[in-house]
Amino acid sequence: MEPNAVADKVYAAVRQTLAAPVPLRDDLSFLGDLGFDSLRVASLSIALENEFAHPVLLGDWLGSADDPFDLTVGSLTGYIAGLVGAGN
Repeated sequence: MEPNAVADKVYAAVRQTLAAPVPLRDDLSFLGDLGFDSLRVASLSIALENEFAHPVLLGDWLGSADDPFDLTVGSLTGYIAGLVGAGN
């Protein structure tokens, strides 16, 4: 899958889980900027599964950050790209 296609699908999944429309950027923090909590992360996982048509477990991505504020839209896109082999 092309990296831009991965980003498009990640952005679509994030938009589905937001309470209100927000302009998305890779540097936005899920916790600090977008106000995600554990329930919203679970909803994001489901939205990602719908976008990519297979289960997407976010535990490794969540555990990858030393600071929860480092969990950004860009870091999620990179994580998902690694799962689906984007650019390979």
